[in-house]
Amino acid sequence: MTIEGPDRIIECPNCNGLLSHITFLSWNSLGARQWTDSKLDGPMFVPLDSIGRCPHCRHYLWLEDATIVGEYMWNDKNVPLEWKQCPKIVWLKNSDGYSGAVQQKVFGTSGKREEYLRMHLWWEINDLIRHENEEDMETFQERLEEFADNLHALIPLLDMTDRRGQLLHAEIFRELGDFEKCLALLADFPNRDDPVRCLLRDLAQEKNRRVQELKWD
Repeated sequence: MTIEGPDRIIECPNCNGLLSHITFLSWNSLGARQWTDSKLDGPMFVPLDSIGRCPHCRHYLWLEDATIVGEYMWNDKNVPLEWKQCPKIVWLKNSDGYSGAVQQKVFGTSGKREEYLRMHLWWEINDLIRHENEEDMETFQERLEEFADNLHALIPLLDMTDRRGQLLHAEIFRELGDFEKCLALLADFPNRDDPVRCLLRDLAQEKNRRVQELKWD
């Protein structure tokens, strides 16, 4: 069950304005769908984003950089009026997306932050064709250059020593249409019976570069 936690009041490190964001005590993946680009989405799976925009100064804001001022539940008494009147953080996924944050390199010198933003940008562009009944192929085609540039930049950020990184490495080349490179990487994958490896191999052999849902019987 997804359970909301207290509203958290934070201070923007750029303008010192106060803003709020929701927190969660728990969430679950019931009814969620997993995809070959590693995205997990579902009606009750709502993980908190790590970055947004300050509603006061519009600067990008990493939550871990903000000072936590306090928290309160909806039924708490004696909550400062200033807290209740705080504007909410502007989440990127609900506004202008991740493209601007990547272009402005708001990740700085942090490889982890860059990987985070580039992964979310990958998911954002794939969302245009992820669900066939909602696809926007025209916009997806318009963003193909950005799509390819982002994936090429993401490759060196992946951890190639673990299963996730190795499979995402192969998936990137599949979605770029380099099926030979994808198959070569999968040939070196240690567990040849891994179900995701087998799916990516089959898709590459079919020359299918579209993101796919992972479905297990």
